[in-house]
Amino acid sequence: RQVEAMKGSPLVWDDLSDTFNANLLALQRRGADVETLRVAWRREAIHFQLFRDRHEQFQIRRRVQDESWRWTPYLGNHRAVDDARPLPETIGTLMPGPFLFSGLGMGRFFERVYAATLDTFLGYSCALYLVEPDAASLAAVLHLHDWTKLLADPRVFVFAGENWRRQ
Repeated sequence: RQVEAMKGSPLVWDDLSDTFNANLLALQRRGADVETLRVAWRREAIHFQLFRDRHEQFQIRRRVQDESWRWTPYLGNHRAVDDARPLPETIGTLMPGPFLFSGLGMGRFFERVYAATLDTFLGYSCALYLVEPDAASLAAVLHLHDWTKLLADPRVFVFAGENWRRQ
C-alpha cells in the first residue's frame, strides 16, 4: 500500500549515475579510495529501489537478508524532519566543531551542518567527519545529491566501507 501511494514505479538508478560519478571524482581528487564505493554499489545496487514521493523527495527501499523490503532510513518526509532537527548547540559560536556523522540518512542534515559551519570566524570552518561502514548506503545517497563542492572541501573527511577504521 505504501508503494501504491507513490507516483509511478521505481526510478532507475542509472539516471542518476552522472551525479554519483561526479561525487566520486570529487572524493578521488582528494585521495579517497572510491573503488570501495564503486564495488559496493555494483554488488548491492540490485537490493536498492528508488522512488520519488508526492513531495518530490526520494525514498529508498532496500532488500534485507530475509529477502523482505525495508525503507531506508524510513519512509517519510525526510526534508521536513531534517529541517526541523535542531543544529548542534555549538553551531552559532565563532569556532564550532568538529562534528562526526555516523551515517547520513538521506543527507539533508549533513548539508545543513556543512552550510552552517562554513566560514564562521575569519575564514575558519570546522572539520566534518563522516563514517559509513555500509558503503552501498553511502553510494545510494551519493546518487541523490550533487555534493561535488562539499566533497571537494578539505574539511570534509569520508570513511566508508568495512575498512573505515583503517582509513
